[in-house]
Amino acid sequence: SLGKPAVPAGTDLVVVAGPTGAFLKPELDALSAYLNQGGRMLVLVDPTLMQTAGSGLIPTGLSAWLAGYGVRMGENIVVDPPNTLPSYSAQVFFSNRYGNHPITTPLEQSTLPVLLNLARSVGAGEAAGRTVTQLLETSEEGWGENSLARLENVEKDDADVAGPVPLGVAVEGQDGAGKR
Repeated sequence: SLGKPAVPAGTDLVVVAGPTGAFLKPELDALSAYLNQGGRMLVLVDPTLMQTAGSGLIPTGLSAWLAGYGVRMGENIVVDPPNTLPSYSAQVFFSNRYGNHPITTPLEQSTLPVLLNLARSVGAGEAAGRTVTQLLETSEEGWGENSLARLENVEKDDADVAGPVPLGVAVEGQDGAGKR
């Protein structure tokens, strides 16, 4: 939190859920120190649109920071027409396409889909010494809509992220405190 130089000792998990503003460098430094000492973190970043139409997503400062951990966050809103729920907009869909990871194994074995309401693409990047596993993705017909000014009438085009679109990743790595 603001003004704190470090994550409190004894913290088992830090959860960042739906940030609506930008993290400051000292906050990101504190989170990095926590992770580098074997800490665990769950980051849930909504694709929240800025108030000015067509100006993109609210910047959180997390995209570049997470890229250092092997996470690629897209500046888009994902749609998956074949998996949209009846009577809902294109941004409300389900996915049952899972990656190979202990987090998703029970969902896949139970054939339970995940319901998403306004998702952005979140894929695997590169990070030395870390394993990045994709957890969830859309169908081949899904895409990441990059034209955020026209969301009421989305259409797939060459500027969009082609499906299957990644929707989440898990990052694990080695450090002085052991495997995370």
